[in-house]
Amino acid sequence: MLTVLSLLLPVYLLVAMGFGVVRTHWVGGSEMASLGRLVLRVFIPATLFYALSSAPLHETLRLDYLAAYAGGSVGIWGITFVLSRLLGNNRADAGLEAMGASVSNSAYFGLPVVTMVFGADTAFRVFALHLLVENLVTLPLAIGVMETAGGRVSLGRLAATTLRNPLLIASVAGLAYAATGLPLPEPVSRTFQMLNPVAAPVALLVIGAAVAELNPGAMGWAAVRLVPLKLVVFPALVGGLMVLFSVDPTLAKAGVLNAAVPMMSSFALFGLNYGRPQLAATALILNTAVSFFTLTGLVAFLEV
Repeated sequence: MLTVLSLLLPVYLLVAMGFGVVRTHWVGGSEMASLGRLVLRVFIPATLFYALSSAPLHETLRLDYLAAYAGGSVGIWGITFVLSRLLGNNRADAGLEAMGASVSNSAYFGLPVVTMVFGADTAFRVFALHLLVENLVTLPLAIGVMETAGGRVSLGRLAATTLRNPLLIASVAGLAYAATGLPLPEPVSRTFQMLNPVAAPVALLVIGAAVAELNPGAMGWAAVRLVPLKLVVFPALVGGLMVLFSVDPTLAKAGVLNAAVPMMSSFALFGLNYGRPQLAATALILNTAVSFFTLTGLVAFLEV
């Protein structure tokens, strides 16, 4: 257990540091938000491109992994959506809850955690696959349901936003370069290597800052039930499908770990956009706090 804590405690200390500097006004929330955009648009895309372009394409583009992670994502989306509807929520609210349960914070949280546990090579390989599932399957499904429920059909805007995602662009570009079989020029390779250690710790600081900016409301049941759905049921579904599809054990464990991190930080923005800001903020704070215990137990269970 001490080994597990030594792996995960730095992750949450960085989150706490980001939380603390914003809550004490040592650093402004807007400054941390700008830093977050820099991480999302420069650091992570650069290191993602480097990781994918440097590995053989057949080792990176794993269809068995994609099928398992996509199946788990769509499965927990469906379970959460149906449960919310049975409890009397409208389609837009049910779609929002389903989004919270099915889309992990892969960039700011999953990538650093998987890097800490499995190393950067494995982390970036599975991160690219998570991006494909989230941006091409889960998010379009969730947003499409919420948009149609609210009478705001904008599939063109959704497609345009997806195609402009710098992480998705970096993934596709990295895979395309890997397909050529050409090595990166040495100066370019060394530049990417210099950026590699920066992305993960800064991303965790930004997560803490984002939580510090949230204003949770009364503890509603919707926010509470999203905790076990996101942190327990989703990784369990992914784990079962990884076994079913005979995915490489190390990659499978990395996928389960990514499924077990809190929902994406922009869930709070979606909550604001669809009229449920308190639900989204409270659920995000609860999931971030509880995930320390669930992730610690999961890493111990996976024996990594």
